[in-house]
Amino acid sequence: MIERVGHWSVDTRLNIAHLLTTIGLVAGLFAYAGAIDRRIATLEERSAAQRERDAQQDASGAAALLLLRADIADLRGELREANRALQRYLERQQR
Repeated sequence: MIERVGHWSVDTRLNIAHLLTTIGLVAGLFAYAGAIDRRIATLEERSAAQRERDAQQDASGAAALLLLRADIADLRGELREANRALQRYLERQQR
C-alpha cells in the first residue's frame, strides 16, 4: 500500500530484506557487546593477577633491600676494622 502525501509517497508495506537486515544488525550489536564484555573481564582478571605479582615483587624487593643494607653495614664494619689494624701497623712502623 502506497500513500501519497503531497509530492512524497510512502510505502507502508514491510520489506523482508529490511526486516532481515535490521535483525542481523541487532544480532551483530549484541555479539559485539558480548565480545567487548568478555575482553573487559579478561583484562580485569589480568590486572588483578598483575597487582598480586607486583605486591609479591615489592615484598621480595623490600626483603632483598634489607639484606643488602645489612651486608653493606657488615662490610663497613669490616672495612673500619681493617683500617684500624692498618693504622696500628703504620704507627708501629713509624716508631
